[in-house]
Amino acid sequence: SGGFEQRNTPGGSNGEFSISHLSLSAGLAYKFNLLSLGVSGQFLNEENAQYQSSGYAFNFGAAATFIDSRLKTGISILNIGKLDDLNNQPTELPELLRAGVSFEVLEFAHPKNPDLPFLVNIATDYVKPLNARESLGTGEQENDSYFNIGLFLTVAEVLEVSGGYKTGENTVKPFSFGVGFITELVTVNYALVPYETGFGTLHSIGLQYKF
Repeated sequence: SGGFEQRNTPGGSNGEFSISHLSLSAGLAYKFNLLSLGVSGQFLNEENAQYQSSGYAFNFGAAATFIDSRLKTGISILNIGKLDDLNNQPTELPELLRAGVSFEVLEFAHPKNPDLPFLVNIATDYVKPLNARESLGTGEQENDSYFNIGLFLTVAEVLEVSGGYKTGENTVKPFSFGVGFITELVTVNYALVPYETGFGTLHSIGLQYKF
């Protein structure tokens, strides 16, 4: 995001600066009947005005499916790694423990167009921070657990529209919205996350390729 004004003293600004984050990841997963295990590695890059840092992170997860794959459960440990110093100190990665469940609520298609199915899923996950981090805007340490709740509408197994809500007293971005384009090999995702602290709206684009 950009358009932030830089000021050293009260009065006119010194100009504008931007903030950007880049994450490139590769993963490997293996399926054992109903159980799947996976691991991924990430290259991270962060830029804030004239400052830049890079680093790495690893993610580990397990998932299982039930009721003809309509019910999915999973658990993961995320963001185990580090970043280089950004100006005077590094950005601390949000190490997380997540456990969640997803359920296929409804599947339907119009009788005159059975090749255009609609699928409705609801999902929720429990998130436990593993390291205390400073709360945005207050500077206080926070490690409170929270829940994410999401609703997903998939059209013809190609287009996915989603909306989400995040619980917690300290959250600055409780709502999120997204759209995804899904093919056999490539998935493109776009997310819009409004902030409630004056930072505007976050736009995120993701690209996933399956080997």
